[in-house]
Amino acid sequence: MYSNDPHDRRDFRTRSIADTFRYNPQMEDVERLQRERPDQYDTLNPTVKLELGSYKRAKAAAHELGRDVSGKDVL
Repeated sequence: MYSNDPHDRRDFRTRSIADTFRYNPQMEDVERLQRERPDQYDTLNPTVKLELGSYKRAKAAAHELGRDVSGKDVL
């Protein structure tokens, strides 16, 4: 059922974004590079930076919903 309540729309959007999250060790490495070596991060391809932004947004949404984002269950 459609709801015009802003909270319902936000919850739906958060769930939709969180559903796309899949732990990715390579993106975790890029995120670590962004934190620890910003000079090297700046030299990366812009596409990788965009992918990192999407990954971090999905990870934050999954974390907000209480989902495991640690990657400990990934083989």
